Amino acid sequence: MGPAASVAAVALERWRQRIWVLSRDGTILAEMVSDPPDDLDALNLRLAQMHVPADLPAIICGEAGGSQHLPDAGYQDLPLTLAALAAAHLEVRAGDRQILLLPGVARHSDDEPDLLDGQATALLGAALEGGGELYCLPGSPCAWATVSGASLMQFRSYATQDLVHGLASHRRLQGAGASTQPEAIAAPEAARAPAFLTGVRDGFLAPERLTHLIQGISAASRLYKRTPVDNDHRLAGLLIGAEIAAAEGGAQQVTLVASGDAAQLYEAALSACGSKVRLIDEDLAMQRGLLECWLTIDADR
Repeated sequence: MGPAASVAAVALERWRQRIWVLSRDGTILAEMVSDPPDDLDALNLRLAQMHVPADLPAIICGEAGGSQHLPDAGYQDLPLTLAALAAAHLEVRAGDRQILLLPGVARHSDDEPDLLDGQATALLGAALEGGGELYCLPGSPCAWATVSGASLMQFRSYATQDLVHGLASHRRLQGAGASTQPEAIAAPEAARAPAFLTGVRDGFLAPERLTHLIQGISAASRLYKRTPVDNDHRLAGLLIGAEIAAAEGGAQQVTLVASGDAAQLYEAALSACGSKVRLIDEDLAMQRGLLECWLTIDADR
C-alpha cells in the first residue's frame, strides 16, 4: 500500500490553478492544471474530478483575493517565514472540506508599495534548500527576493512578462511585424536566439535607454526587414535585461526558482549578464512551501 493522501495543495494564479494531492512526505499522488476557480464550489468540483475525498483538507496560496467569490487571507509584513505564513492562515469550509488560505506578503512604502501572493510560498519553499541569498522567481509579476536563512527579508516585483506581452501586441510593434502570440516569446528556442541574447545584453548595459531601444525594434524592422520572431525575441531580451540590471545589484550568484520555458529563458539571460545561476524547480518549491505550511498547521491542532 502506498502513502496516504494528507492534503490537496493548490497554487492559484490569474490564468491557471495547479493542484497536487500530497502525502505527508511530499509524494505526489495526483495532480492537475486547470483554469482558476470562480469560487470554492468550483474548486471542490475540480478536486472531485481528481477523486479526492470530500473531507481531505486543501491548502491554498496565490491570488484568491483577485476573485470576488474567494476569501482573501490578506498580507503579512516582512521579514516572513513559512511558520509565520502558516500561523496567519484563514480557515473556511466548503461542504465537508476544510480550506486553509495562506496570506501573501506586503512591502509598505509610500513610493514603492509592493505585494506578492503565491510567490511568497514558493520562495520560502525554495529557501528550505539553503545556500542562496538572492532569489529570482519569473512570472507575472517576476519576483526578486533576498533571503537570510529561512526568512524572506526583502523583495521587489517586476511587470516584465506583462510588458512583453502588452508591447508585442501594440499596434506600432505589430506594424513592425511583431507577433501577438505570447507563445512565440516564451518558446524554448528564444533562450538560444541571437536576437534575444543581444537584447538581454543591450537592456542590461543600458537600462536608461530602454524605451529608445524598444522603439528601435520598429525602426530595424522597416530598415532591415527583421522577422516577427526576431522582434519578439529582442523585445523580451531588452525587458529581461533591464529587469536584471535593476534587480541583481552585482550579485555573483542568483538562485533561479523556475520551471519550463521560464527557466530556460531566465537562466540564459542571467548567464549572459555574468551571474552564476543555481536552479530550483518552481513546482517543487511551491509544493514544499505548501506542504510545510500544512504540516505546521496540522501539528498545532
